[in-house]
Amino acid sequence: MEGNYEYKIFSRSSKYKPEKIINEKSSVGWKLVDVKITEERVGTNTYKSFYVVMKKPKKASWFWKKKSEKDWDGPVEWKELVREVKNGELKNNDLVWQRDFDRWKRVDSVESLADWIPSSNEHPPPIQDDAHEVKEKNRNRLSESEALSCIHKYDKDEQGDEYCKKCGWYRHSLKSINS
Repeated sequence: MEGNYEYKIFSRSSKYKPEKIINEKSSVGWKLVDVKITEERVGTNTYKSFYVVMKKPKKASWFWKKKSEKDWDGPVEWKELVREVKNGELKNNDLVWQRDFDRWKRVDSVESLADWIPSSNEHPPPIQDDAHEVKEKNRNRLSESEALSCIHKYDKDEQGDEYCKKCGWYRHSLKSINS
């Protein structure tokens, strides 16, 4: 439900990197929607800036019910609910509710909460043979103009981000240079 989100545009000049703002805001519940990098020429000078659009759930009182308990608990604010999920107090099959929901929902079905569910893996998975290829390709990636003319063949890196195996560019970066 898009009505349950607060949207905000963060903009900065070129001395900052979008990743810094994205990391800072993601750590307090914001989700990335879009990134736009702009250039403005004034005489012989070029000024770069960027806009990062992010969203987070609106403030609401949240309630939860653990599968193992009879009664529900709450109300709590969003930050407290996220803390409960991060700490593993609320599991993916426990239920949550807030006033904009028509019914109770599993924690793992609420997009903005599901990302905070701790991994059940205590140890990382085995390293695949080609794990280092992505980083090597990014070091030797094609120029912007060459990347725009590439017929892309996408794969996913270890974080799940899509990159082109031919030109070495990430899909989200290609979108920003393509617009």
